Amino acid sequence: MNLERSYVRELNHNYMIVIPETDTIIESFEIEMIGQNQIQGLLEFEIRYVDGKQTFLYEISSKQSITNLYASSEMNFEMITGLIQATYQMIYTVEEYLLDMNHILIDPEYLFFDIEKREYFFVFFPEKIQDAKAGFIKLSEYILDKV
Repeated sequence: MNLERSYVRELNHNYMIVIPETDTIIESFEIEMIGQNQIQGLLEFEIRYVDGKQTFLYEISSKQSITNLYASSEMNFEMITGLIQATYQMIYTVEEYLLDMNHILIDPEYLFFDIEKREYFFVFFPEKIQDAKAGFIKLSEYILDKV
């Protein structure tokens, strides 16, 4: 997945910035749905415009991507089962809020873990990058490599 992303710190917050591949402004009911609801398991985000280009800022304070978290260690049973349960719950949450599962980035680089709360968080990105099935395969391969 080749999304342009960067990280920035503002006051007491850390953000991951993701820039869509197209210059077209993305507007959808999904963005409104997420904006009007606090959806468990999704990173909170805001949209900003820089030089007329839409950017998505995801709140990642006190969270680490699982690729960073497990860069030099293996995943234990508790972490694997927690990740599988969080993924399973996300599937149902997406349906409940009428979101497109293909807009959830199921990729270890975009999957975050809050160490204090011991919760996983997914990234909703309204530009389709890959289908969910490919994401699940990639995540499964990642887990197998970390066992």
